[in-house]
This record gives sequence, C-alpha cells and structure tokens, in this order.
Amino acid sequence: MSSLPPIPQLPDPFAPLFVTDVFTYKTVQDTPIQTDVHIPKDVESDQNLPVLLLMHGGSLIAGHRRMWPLLCGPWLPTFAAQYKAIVIVPDYRLAPETKTPEILADLVSFWEWVHGVFPALLQKKRSVTPDLSKLAIRGESAGGWCALHLSLRYPQEIRASILAWPMVDTESDWFRVGSGDKSVLGMPPFAKDQTEKYLASMDMEAVTTQGGPERFPIALGGMQHGFAHTMWGNSEETFVLLALERGGAKLPSFMWISHGADDTAVPLEQSEKLARLIRMNSAGTFVRFDVKPGDHGFDNLVPFEEEWLQEALKQVAAAWLS
Repeated sequence: MSSLPPIPQLPDPFAPLFVTDVFTYKTVQDTPIQTDVHIPKDVESDQNLPVLLLMHGGSLIAGHRRMWPLLCGPWLPTFAAQYKAIVIVPDYRLAPETKTPEILADLVSFWEWVHGVFPALLQKKRSVTPDLSKLAIRGESAGGWCALHLSLRYPQEIRASILAWPMVDTESDWFRVGSGDKSVLGMPPFAKDQTEKYLASMDMEAVTTQGGPERFPIALGGMQHGFAHTMWGNSEETFVLLALERGGAKLPSFMWISHGADDTAVPLEQSEKLARLIRMNSAGTFVRFDVKPGDHGFDNLVPFEEEWLQEALKQVAAAWLS
C-alpha cells in the first residue's frame, strides 16, 4: 500500500507549561481507555480551575491523545495556561473495529467520568479542583465530530464549543461515494484493492485506542474509495448533523468554527453547512465562523499573536469564563 510521508514527531506542547497525569476512565475487554490531564504548573493548592476538553482527530480511525498534529496547534497550550485551565484529552475506541454507537458511548463514559469521580481523584492527587461550571470543548477534524456530539448532548453544561476543520457532514458524498482521485494533503490516492485487502486483514474483534501513522492509509484510502461507512457503520450516530437538520436541537451559546479554504481532507463546504444549520435551527447560539487560507490543519501553523486568532480567543474566553 502507498505510504504517507512521516508524521513529524513534535515535542509535547503542554510540557513547558503543564504537568500531566494519566487516568483510566473506562475499561473494555481488559483494555484501559485512558485520558491525559494537563494541570498548569503555576497554580496554588485548593484553586478551582476552568476545564477544556480536547478531542483528537484521525477520521475516527487513526490518532490518539498525544498525536499533536491531530490535536492542537502550539498556540492552544499557551491559551489554556493563560487562564490556568485544566486540559483533559481522552482516547476513545477507533473504527473500523469499533463502530460509531460504541465510539459515542466512550465519549459519554468520558463525560460521566469527568463529572463523576474525576474531581475527587484530582483533588487527592494535585490538591486542585476542576470548575465544571466553566467548561469548554475543542475538537479538530474527527475530533470535531466528537465535540459536536457532546455539544448536542450537553448544551447547557458546555459554555464554548470550538470546532476546527471539523469532519461533520458524514452523510455527504465525500464519504458515502468517496473523494476519488483527488489529492489529499498533497498525497496521491491509495489503490482501492490494497485498501480492500487491508480492511479484510484486520481483526474486527480487537479494541484499538492508539492509531498511529500506520493506520492513515486505511483512514484516507477508505474515504477516497467510499468505504467510510463500512468502517464507521451506518447507524444514526454516524450522522452527527441529523439532529440539527431535524430542527429543535440545542447547542452551547457560543460556537467557534474554523476551516482552511483549501482543505483537501474535509471540504470547506462541511463547515459552511454546519454554520448554516446552527444559525437556522439552534436558537440562542452565536456562531463565529473563520475561513482562512490553508489545508487541513491550517491553524497548527498560526502564531499565537495572530490578530484574528486573538479576536476569536477573546470571544471564547468571554463565553467560557464569564
């Protein structure tokens, strides 16, 4: 099978400003599903700290909680540290071994863990408390699918929802039929027969939460050739926009969507559709929608001082922390 260029091994962007603890929020078939909890270094004991949930991307097929190019730009830890926020980054089970109802079940289990035993665990370990009344969520790419699901399920508890180049229109022909011979992220298409053989060789009984670069060929090749729904499943949970399309859905009061105008992995039209549906069908939700030059992951290259980014972050902070 065609191979991807090597994924850059970036240094942990949280390490300079945070200390990190690892917790298990769920166990499936003896496999622990874990989350990293990043706590700012410069906090005093017994402080109540705001919370940012961070959902990784990877087409629901690849990625994990420490694959930085699919998780956050270098500016995000700086922003979180500025407001002394706890950043919580979970893994979740991956397709095609796990289908979308079970992936969503992991997200709900994670949410319940954060709102259940986690505050006591953190207080015991670090002598600080998460202020769950000040909670925001961010997801990039497939992490946007995760974040949107949780935002629709818990709109009153999430103050700000941040979706970066989100993979949300999962019913579109881009995934149902496939993107065909279009170049994705500068790479040629993967051969269809090789993608089929890869799928046929997989152990569908396995529990996978750590999808490295070796899974990218199936993630991208499957979408190029219309296998996305074979891998994700066709359950209603796959199609995260259904609730908004039906009308009556609720979302957090502030949503920030950003997308690269030249995105070759998730077309800009998906975010345009999402913004339009929110404005039509989610009364009381304010949407900020930024479209900037660049491909998938464009804002990973944006400096923290960038004027438009600072404007957006001020809006996020106002909604999240007021």
